[in-house]
Amino acid sequence: MAQKFIVTRPLQLDETLVIEEITNSEATIATASNTFRSGISHYFLELGLDKKSVDTKEMVVKPLELIKDARLAEIFNSNNLDEVCFTQAQIIRFCEKYPRQLRQNGCANLFLFKENKKYFVASVNVYFDGLYVHVFRLGSVLGLVWGDSRLHRVFLRY
Repeated sequence: MAQKFIVTRPLQLDETLVIEEITNSEATIATASNTFRSGISHYFLELGLDKKSVDTKEMVVKPLELIKDARLAEIFNSNNLDEVCFTQAQIIRFCEKYPRQLRQNGCANLFLFKENKKYFVASVNVYFDGLYVHVFRLGSVLGLVWGDSRLHRVFLRY
């Protein structure tokens, strides 16, 4: 993986985060209301992201935390973004399997994924009533800067 750790640092956890093989998954983030009980951004549907996932092999997830203010393009700065992308089914499974590894108190937990040959970032937030998920297009003109003071988490396929 050609990830450059410019604005993030590895997060040391007591466990290895592993997502098992996923086959024949019909799961999409837009329809995962049992996982994202606090809400799902309507942009998943508006952007045409309600797509069935491809089959995936077991994988290890690398957790990072943001240590400098950065835009999404600076956070996800791999030479080969496909290497670090999740599928939507893997993001859902991670949130179900490892909810305690998600940064709490409304901070962002960022997952890169690809649909329709474009890259997106799912931002999962933990609130008192459950998980909420929003989506951002990588390289969006919004130019949103994610602040390092909140120690947002970034998860990469490894």
